[in-house]
Amino acid sequence: MKAVVIEQFGGPEVLVGKEIPKPVIEPNQELLESLGVDRFIDYKEEDFSKVLSDYDLVLDTMGGDIQRKSFEILKPGGRLVSLVEKPDKQLQEKYQVTGVQFMMEPSGSQLEKLAELADLGKLRAVIDSTFWMNEEGIRQAHKKSETHHAAGKIVLRAEQ
Repeated sequence: MKAVVIEQFGGPEVLVGKEIPKPVIEPNQELLESLGVDRFIDYKEEDFSKVLSDYDLVLDTMGGDIQRKSFEILKPGGRLVSLVEKPDKQLQEKYQVTGVQFMMEPSGSQLEKLAELADLGKLRAVIDSTFWMNEEGIRQAHKKSETHHAAGKIVLRAEQ
């Protein structure tokens, strides 16, 4: 979801537009539509690697089987950028694509730009749930995170 929101304001065109498919569960459909996504693939019903093809770029946020299947939907010369694990070299060669692992580095100028977008109402933080930063709150936050179905960020709030 972050890629859809942020890249609409000056990134690769491949991430922008009305045909950005996202594996979702139905309760998240309305949220994703409000963020600009209108093509849905219910991962419980469809295998995205069987219905998508010829993509220039995949932003992998899951790794594992999802990453392996993502190579199948890229066109030759395409790119797979993983936020979680190094892309498989053999699959890169097999599908004639480039794979890289991306690690965030602090950037004051990028944070300033995000702050500007937020101030203008063009960047919206989506918060799924908020928990107190105590033993029980941390336990609940971990439980929520482990479902992999948070519709936004999970926030821990410091006690006063």
